[in-house]
Amino acid sequence: IKLVGTMMIFRGKSVYDRLRRSVHCALLAATIGPESPAALPAAPDDLDRALARACARALVECAADRVNASIIAAAADEGLYTDDRLRPGDGDFPLDSRSQLVFYTQSEKRLGLKLDVDGALDPPYSTMSVVGLYDPSQKGRRRACGRCKHRDYCTIRAIGMNCHGSKGSFPAS
Repeated sequence: IKLVGTMMIFRGKSVYDRLRRSVHCALLAATIGPESPAALPAAPDDLDRALARACARALVECAADRVNASIIAAAADEGLYTDDRLRPGDGDFPLDSRSQLVFYTQSEKRLGLKLDVDGALDPPYSTMSVVGLYDPSQKGRRRACGRCKHRDYCTIRAIGMNCHGSKGSFPAS
């Protein structure tokens, strides 16, 4: 997939399948900052470090969810719908795509988020992804609960609705 107006090229079947019918693509970058969480005690042991890492990962996912919610709201204002975000490393979407994401999101200047010499995100509690934005008039690309990765524990389906607010009848999972 080549993003129009850029030199950005995404490779891999998973990103192709996800973005081939999109009319726009949003690039997402989120970080919570430095490597060492400030909440660690003066003499942390392995358990303290493991808990701090788990909390930091959860925080960065919450930050990414908030940015994603803003993308969904902006897409809805334009009459578009979105798909789940796709991170480099998901499926066959290559990890080396992160360098393009860092460049085009200007994350180093805006967030202090860059790649280290090994190609890992620095600071490590960061995430990057792409989100496809779709025209609802296109046939065959609407979201379906059967394809959703959150299907088994979706609270929206539990009350008989779907992500777009319309009522539906769903078999119990």
